[in-house]
Amino acid sequence: MLLAAASSQDIYNSDVDNVFGWSTGSFVSAEMFPDNISCLLRQNNMFLALGSYSSEFFFDAALATGSPFERNESAALQQGIAAPYATYQNEKFCMFISQSESGGRAVWVVEGFQPKKISTEFIERIIDAEGTAIASATGFGLRTGGHLFYVINLTNTTLYRDWE
Repeated sequence: MLLAAASSQDIYNSDVDNVFGWSTGSFVSAEMFPDNISCLLRQNNMFLALGSYSSEFFFDAALATGSPFERNESAALQQGIAAPYATYQNEKFCMFISQSESGGRAVWVVEGFQPKKISTEFIERIIDAEGTAIASATGFGLRTGGHLFYVINLTNTTLYRDWE
């Protein structure tokens, strides 16, 4: 079991084979672009720790002491998450509303370690107009008629994008 500490760069994990045991040294930190972790997403056999302005991948390295997880140094992203409740994970990718220190928000999909912006300029203006309310946006994925849609619920607007 994983747990990101509030207002922290630390990701704590339970003891091996004991979800009720939490040792003080059983954690790993997101440190490549230090900011607080807001969300954890599973991406294939790794997990993605999304901070406010950056994201890092971790994998199970089966380390004997401390946390068994290790950072994938070559796969850090300089996009963080603006809306932790508007994430969607599928078989091979995850989607989220991003933000970066350079400004602006966008919708991104991460497949493997490759991020790809899927929002249009029109959608980005709507998302940016949410201001701080973007933090309470929600989202989900839906597959119907052979199409996969990513749906985002904002304060007064619902957006969707046919993703495949």
